[in-house]
Amino acid sequence: MTSCLLDCVEISERHTAENLADQLLRIAQEWKMTGKVAACVTDNAANITLAIRKTGWKHLPCFAHTLNLIVREALEVIKPTVDKVKDEWEEIREAWDVLKPFEENLLTVTQGMPQSRITLQGTGTLRKVVPALGQSAKGEWSDGTYRWVQKVSRAPTPRLEITELQNKLTAKLLKSQAREHGICNVREALFLQCFEEMVRQETINCPERGLLLMQILDEFSTCMAVFQTLDESGSNFSIRKMVECAVGKTEREKELAVKESEKRALELQLKEKQAECAAIELKEMERQDLDKKKRTEEIEFLKRTNQQLKFQLMGSAPKC
Repeated sequence: MTSCLLDCVEISERHTAENLADQLLRIAQEWKMTGKVAACVTDNAANITLAIRKTGWKHLPCFAHTLNLIVREALEVIKPTVDKVKDEWEEIREAWDVLKPFEENLLTVTQGMPQSRITLQGTGTLRKVVPALGQSAKGEWSDGTYRWVQKVSRAPTPRLEITELQNKLTAKLLKSQAREHGICNVREALFLQCFEEMVRQETINCPERGLLLMQILDEFSTCMAVFQTLDESGSNFSIRKMVECAVGKTEREKELAVKESEKRALELQLKEKQAECAAIELKEMERQDLDKKKRTEEIEFLKRTNQQLKFQLMGSAPKC
């Protein structure tokens, strides 16, 4: 399929349906394609829809614009929830800015503490957070020779491992060929795993902050699930409407074909009746001409008879 731009017009007048229809018909006439237009795809604006109807062409609403309207109306339903999440996030960010100096002081103090004491601070919270992250607190598998057991580490993560985690994330993104922009399920899954690891590490350092991050992650996952549900519902609704339109179109086409056949039958009957009427009129005219001719002959005959009787009467009259 090839797309071509036929004309680009600046309409200085009001964008009414009549003006738009005149411009469309003018362009079609210039390109000599008035009777070749199969359909016109536009948005759902009232002026352009009425303009297409005035031209007599078939109008198809834009699927993307229709889906956009559906999603926008659906987003209006969850707008209070989204605003609430934004407000809570702003409060969290402000609280983080306030607590950041205290965190630096706390890190300075904890540098002199024993390693075992720092490690066990978030143990109880970590047991709660790890299952909620979707990770396995204890994974077991066998390769045929050895049996391996994996457990979640409770040791604080040094800066070097965080840098290594970032490098591994970049390598995974390149290896999986994840898209940099737009919707990408692969990139979303990798970043989610990375964020879960950061939540685990932060839970070890500060259990309260880990639980707070876990709540943020749950809220974000809920919002994403709502958006995905809305997207699927909008897509299903659009597909259902398109199928209904297609089914209705087929039924209307069948009804149109039936009506056209009935129209042709009625036109044929009309022609037959017109032919019968013309034959009756011709026959009646011939009969009238014949009657007129007969009356004329009778009148002439009676005149001649009258004339003869006059002559006979005049000849038989007595002479004085």
